[in-house]
Amino acid sequence: LKRRGLEVPLPEDVVKAAAANEENGQEIMGCLFQQRGHEILLTEEVIKAAIGNKKNGLKIMKSLLQERRDKMTSSYGMIIAAAADEVNGLEVVKLIYQERIGLWGSTDRVLEAAARNEKNGLEIIKILHQAAWNQWEITEGVMKAAARNENNGLGIMKFLRQKHPIGCPATKGVFEAARENTTSGVDVTDFLLQ
Repeated sequence: LKRRGLEVPLPEDVVKAAAANEENGQEIMGCLFQQRGHEILLTEEVIKAAIGNKKNGLKIMKSLLQERRDKMTSSYGMIIAAAADEVNGLEVVKLIYQERIGLWGSTDRVLEAAARNEKNGLEIIKILHQAAWNQWEITEGVMKAAARNENNGLGIMKFLRQKHPIGCPATKGVFEAARENTTSGVDVTDFLLQ
């Protein structure tokens, strides 16, 4: 980039590959911003690649915000990727919430992604709830994802029922999902029967 400058094209897939690079992604993104920052498009795919970077994802997200805060808006795809990510997801969701980036609306796909997150699902759902997700619709898919979650499922179900006592469906599919949960399925089933 230093030698050839503007002659080198900078398509989305190059930026996406840099954001996903676990060894040098942060440095490569820094170089891209320094040399061609005005050309970098922060597409949903680039942001999702950064979120999925297990080693440097949070650092890259912070630098994306620092460099291009004005060009970054959240999308459901971005929030779903963050909610599902067991390595950086919690910290990225916190960052998105703290920075008040873009849209925060209710979608069952985001809740399902968080409910499936074995490591941080409950904490992510709590943040999403704080972020004005008071129009939640707790679907069967959300409940099934929570029922299958061996680490956080019971806590997620308790939280959802506490916040939305009427809207948590305990269908046959939810009970079947709990049966698949070999760690806490019995506790989840007991809770559903209460």
